[in-house]
Amino acid sequence: MKLNLDIIADHLPAGYRVHRYGPEDQTLRYTRPALYESGSPWTQECLYLASTHALPPSPPPQAAVICYGGRMPKQWTSSGAQVLHVENDLDLFQVMQDVFAVFDRFDAWDIRLRDALEDYEKVDLEQFLCMGASELRIDLLLNDYTLRPLFRTHTEGGRTVTLDSASSSLYISQAWMDGIKQVCRTELKIRTPYLTSMPGLSYEIYCKNFYFSDRFLGCVSTCGGNFFRKSDLALLDYFYYYLEKVFVRYLFTLKVDPKPEIALLLDVLNHRPITARRVQNQEARQYWAAFQLTGGQSSQFLPQRYMCQFLCSAMPETAYAASFNDEIYGFLRLRAEGKADDTFKILDDILTRMGYSGGVSAPFSNLAEASPYLQQAAYALTHAGPAEKYSSIHFFGNCTLQYLLDMCTTDMAWSALCPRGLLLLMEHDRSKGSEYIKTLRTYFDLECNMSRTAEALYIHRNSLIKRLKNIGKILRMNLDDPDDRLLLRICLRLTKE
Repeated sequence: MKLNLDIIADHLPAGYRVHRYGPEDQTLRYTRPALYESGSPWTQECLYLASTHALPPSPPPQAAVICYGGRMPKQWTSSGAQVLHVENDLDLFQVMQDVFAVFDRFDAWDIRLRDALEDYEKVDLEQFLCMGASELRIDLLLNDYTLRPLFRTHTEGGRTVTLDSASSSLYISQAWMDGIKQVCRTELKIRTPYLTSMPGLSYEIYCKNFYFSDRFLGCVSTCGGNFFRKSDLALLDYFYYYLEKVFVRYLFTLKVDPKPEIALLLDVLNHRPITARRVQNQEARQYWAAFQLTGGQSSQFLPQRYMCQFLCSAMPETAYAASFNDEIYGFLRLRAEGKADDTFKILDDILTRMGYSGGVSAPFSNLAEASPYLQQAAYALTHAGPAEKYSSIHFFGNCTLQYLLDMCTTDMAWSALCPRGLLLLMEHDRSKGSEYIKTLRTYFDLECNMSRTAEALYIHRNSLIKRLKNIGKILRMNLDDPDDRLLLRICLRLTKE
């Protein structure tokens, strides 16, 4: 694991007297130091261990060195070079042994972190949090996306233990939690670790917000009044990077109590009967929408087994999703009267970023009657028209007419459903070059308004009246009859499709 001179200086044995020259360095950049002998070439970005007597008169560019013995040359102390001077009267081997011991310590820590991260079969978030807190000797607090505490580390007698949120009240006051929430809400959009403070506190805390595909998942922060050294920030950054990966995996593998809505959804999909008692506790005036998802159209595509869990976590008490026959189905809880602009906006954002698209049914109020609405969602997904307000959501309401027309021709061809007169009218256009079908479409599209129809066809109103009489004779239908007009409009739409 790479370190910097500030970390090495802070973790040398307690008896060391050291002095740092050069600017503070928050980058983990150096591996174990190489021995420097007088007159040897100097390699940039390499850390050296050298006697002060072996140093060249002036430091090379980007020089970094741990020195021992004697006074530092003045040019080295004022040039901005990265220098850690051990002022104790120690020999080379003692300094090397103690410096290497610091690297050994953090190498072992790094191996433990990586091994835990690579254990895909078991995600032990508490243990991982402990590994960071015990090594850094800093208590850490982990919160979920609602800013509710999940775990907090607490040191007792030099031993670090973790506490779940149920027992954390012994150590986390309500005022502290309120302050954490206030800070996180204010600084929620910050993507990198940051120092912050809360009203009434005389010290700062170091935080990191966790995101997955631009969705806020939770955050971690130092807590309990720990005062950390500036060199700890680089180590916290390193640990936070791995903790975020473990936290995301923990959420995806988290086993939650099955929701009654998901159990009912699976029963509907399996065609099991739903009794009225199953939904008798449903809120009054509660509306729902069914949805079906399909994915795989983006490099951001999230595997299906994670997508259900992520959707439920990202939209708590709003989205209920389950996998069935290699498809994702679910319910959305809507506001009164089926209005859910915010809900659909959040869903659209998630689907777009995850590489999914979805079909959404019309609103309904009784989960026991969900089966046809799941069919609506499936139809909307497979007959999606051009995107309008949302890029990844397609609503059944926008293709209801198309569904009705499709159902008209499920068992019979459209030509078998058309009145004989309409077929004769089409034949008349083909043989005579007339525009009777176009005239009839325009007349119906303009709600049988004579003046507007004549204007749209660029003919005189009297000519239109005469043409409609000829059309009526061929059709042998009454264009003033509402039922005849409805049948003709449906058949014209079928021929257009």
